[in-house]
Amino acid sequence: MDVHITIQEDELQQFTEKLILEKLIAKYERSQAYKSRESQTRRILVKPSEFKKIDFEAYDQKEAFINALIKLKSESVIEYSWQRYEVGNLIDSVWLIQNPESISKAYGLAQIAVSYDQMEVLLKKLRTIEFVYYEWMNAFKEELIEKFERTGKFGNLMTSDLKVNADLIECLIAIEKLALSSVHERVLSASVFGDSKYFQTTLKARLIPLIQRYNDVDEEEPLQMVCLFSNPELIFYSGPLQLCVDSGVIDSSFLDQGSVILGSYVDKINTITLSRKVDKIITIENRASYELLIKVRPENALIVYHGGFASKLKRTFLAKLYHAFPGISFYHWSDIDLGGARIYKILKNIIPDVKPLMMDSSVLQKYCNEAVPIEAPYRLKLTQMLSDEKDLDVRGVVECILERGLKLEQEHILISDVIKLIDRNLPNTGLLCTQQENGENIS
Repeated sequence: MDVHITIQEDELQQFTEKLILEKLIAKYERSQAYKSRESQTRRILVKPSEFKKIDFEAYDQKEAFINALIKLKSESVIEYSWQRYEVGNLIDSVWLIQNPESISKAYGLAQIAVSYDQMEVLLKKLRTIEFVYYEWMNAFKEELIEKFERTGKFGNLMTSDLKVNADLIECLIAIEKLALSSVHERVLSASVFGDSKYFQTTLKARLIPLIQRYNDVDEEEPLQMVCLFSNPELIFYSGPLQLCVDSGVIDSSFLDQGSVILGSYVDKINTITLSRKVDKIITIENRASYELLIKVRPENALIVYHGGFASKLKRTFLAKLYHAFPGISFYHWSDIDLGGARIYKILKNIIPDVKPLMMDSSVLQKYCNEAVPIEAPYRLKLTQMLSDEKDLDVRGVVECILERGLKLEQEHILISDVIKLIDRNLPNTGLLCTQQENGENIS
C-alpha cells in the first residue's frame, strides 16, 4: 500500500521523521558508542537506500524525507550530507549527533524509551543481590551482566519490554525471599504485583524457559524448581507407610497403587512407622518412572516421588523419613544429566547416606542408543560442577556423563532392569554396580 496515498501531508511528515529516528537509533544501539556510552568521532551513517519504506521515486515522499531531515537538523538531533552536485535534491548520508543531549532528544522525538538507562538501573539492583537458595539465579544474573557489559543489551535473555524485565527480576527476588517455601503462584502474584493473575498472564511464560535454560529440566513441572504451584502440593509414595498425626494415622499399607497426601499434612506428622519390613527407600525424579515402578514394587521397598526439585515442604518430609528409619538404605534415581546430578547433590544435604540408583556409566553404555550427546556449553557446566564438588557419589554421576559424553532421561530405562537391581538386595554401597563388578550385564 503506497504511503503517499493513505497518509496526509502533515501525517506523512511526522511518519517520516519517526522513521528516520527509528533507523538511526537502531543503528546507534548496534554501535560501540552505545555500548561505551561515550561519544565517538566516527559517524554512525545511514544511507537513503536503507529506508525501505520510503519510495524516493514518489515526489511527496522524497519531499517529506528532505523536510524531515531539515527539521531534525534544526532540533540539533541529526546531520546529513548531499550527494556531490545534487545539493537540495539527493541525500548522501544521515547521522545522529553524538552528544548526550542530542541522543536523549532523539529518543524522545521517536517516542522510544531510553532502554540503556533503564537497563543500567535494573543491573544496579541485580548487582546488590546474592541468591542463596537458587544457585542458577546467580548464573542468570552473571550472564545478564556480562552480556550487557559486552553488547549494551540483554539479547534473548530478556524481552524487549523493559517493564516485564523489571517485573521478572522482582519475581526472582520474591521467590528467593520465600527460602524454598512453597507458595501458590496467584498468592505470589498478588503479594508482589497487586494482581493475582499478573504472574500467570505475563511472567509465567518468561520464567519457565529461564528455569529450563539453567536447570536442564523438562516441561512437566519447571515451576516446581522454584517452589511455585498452581494447585495444592501433594506428596506421592508407595509402600507400607503409617503417618501419625494428632487426629489419627494415615495408613497406606493396603494401597497397592500408591498413596498421596496433601503437603499441608507434612508439618503435622508426629511419628512415622512401617506396617511391615522395608530395607530400602527409593526416591524418583520422574513421575512416569515412579508410576511404572510402583506397579511392580518389591515388598521390601518404599518408593517416593521426588520430582525435579524438592520444595521446603518435600524436603521436610524426606528428612522425617530419614530420621525415622536410620537403619534403612536410601537410594535416588534421576535422569543421568546435569539436572539429575544437581537434584542428587541437593538430596545428599538432606540424606547424607543416599546412594545413586541406575545413574552410572554402565547404564549409559547399555542405553547409548536412547542417550543424547552433550554439547560443549553443557560439558562446560558439568566440568564447573565437578571442579566445585567434593562428594564422591555426586562426582561419580558427573564423571560418567563426561566420560561417555552422553545424557539419558530415566524414562528410557526399562523398569525390569531397575527391579533386577532392587531384587539383588545388595548392601548400601553396592546397589549400583558396574558390569565389571558383577561380572554380568545389568540386564
